[in-house]
Amino acid sequence: MKQVFLWAAILTLTSGCIFHPKEVSYFDNRCQIYAKKAVLDSERASLLTSCSGSACGGWLAAEGLVSAASLVISGSIVLVQNAVYWQEKNKNCNAQSRNAEQNKASKTSEEKAQSNLTEIERIE
Repeated sequence: MKQVFLWAAILTLTSGCIFHPKEVSYFDNRCQIYAKKAVLDSERASLLTSCSGSACGGWLAAEGLVSAASLVISGSIVLVQNAVYWQEKNKNCNAQSRNAEQNKASKTSEEKAQSNLTEIERIE
């Protein structure tokens, strides 16, 4: 079992991928607003086109370190961005729901006033 995890870690570290944060916009049906979130995106950045001997080992190690470092740094950035986006979305969602409640209340009061006018017109 340890060998499986070791090989999985080696393959992940030597994949030659560079990770970077990417901003995505989407429509939230619950709040009826457009919101943003950050996701991790990856690109293949392998420099190993042709190598031989111990040079390949050095390049593989370097690519693994760069890949792991970009994953840790970009992952941290994504976590912080999503925390900020979450707070922004909640603020906008609460404002949107307050506006909807105020519009509903004003429509209700307008309807009551209109019905009162109709009753007054009937009396006259």
